[in-house]
Amino acid sequence: MLNRQRIVLGMLAESGGCLNKLDLVKLLFLLNEEEESLPRSAVLEFLPYHRGPYSFTLAHDLKNLEMAGMVRQTARYVTITSEGAAESAITPPELSRGVKRCHRRHGSKTTDGLVDHVYDTYAWYTINSKWIDRRAQIRPVAEIAIYTTGYEGVQLDGLLNRLMRAGVRRLIDVRANPVARRFGFHRSTLDRVCAKVDIEYVHLPEVGIPGEWRTELSTRSDYQALFDRYESDVLPAQGDALRRLSRLIVDRPSAMMCKEADPDSCHRTTLAHYLAKTLELPVIDLRTEVTGALF
Repeated sequence: MLNRQRIVLGMLAESGGCLNKLDLVKLLFLLNEEEESLPRSAVLEFLPYHRGPYSFTLAHDLKNLEMAGMVRQTARYVTITSEGAAESAITPPELSRGVKRCHRRHGSKTTDGLVDHVYDTYAWYTINSKWIDRRAQIRPVAEIAIYTTGYEGVQLDGLLNRLMRAGVRRLIDVRANPVARRFGFHRSTLDRVCAKVDIEYVHLPEVGIPGEWRTELSTRSDYQALFDRYESDVLPAQGDALRRLSRLIVDRPSAMMCKEADPDSCHRTTLAHYLAKTLELPVIDLRTEVTGALF
């Protein structure tokens, strides 16, 4: 079981075993925001959605926990089972202490109180609220440029939040084979969830790098040889795909996505600079999430 799932169970146990789903989301969001000492791999990431911060990864985790007999769900509530409580009891102490501290600060708040606190404190997460009069910020729109990004090390919600903060409105998947073991990065899931937050998803496998080429890459010279081969053998043969990609980039703020966090270890950077020769646009990789800017 993932530690982030144990934290979900821990928050349910600390709250008496049952929580309104909206309360659970807001408590876990506050845990993520306030308990900075917790390992980032152990907490959920969030994005602005209809009722403030939301996590599609949490919804996926709850389904898995339900299938494992750890929780029960209704349309509005989540209840921990005896099996879930037993699993929660073996949560690593540093994670359990973080859950307890967060619950002491916020566990007694009503649902309205939690929502009010989050809306008043974290204005960014109000931008997509269904309560339009409570939107405290406007979703930005980026200048046209050749944006790139990688999803390694982030959850689906963190990636989409990164794009929204940067003002990106289209995600262009440049993987040859758009599958992943981690939740959220399979083509069908990306397409579905992007649509929910008004980000268009486009897959262009023609500009991907053949998977069989990515073997025995251990040095910088190995990567450089790979990308040189990609630029000389793949890109010149993909004129139609490159013209379509160029049209997409100049049409609206778009980011080309592949896996690697380090842009120097990913073919997307070679592709971006190849396009920049004709588009005469800056190449900007979106990496770390910093309030107000990502560059």
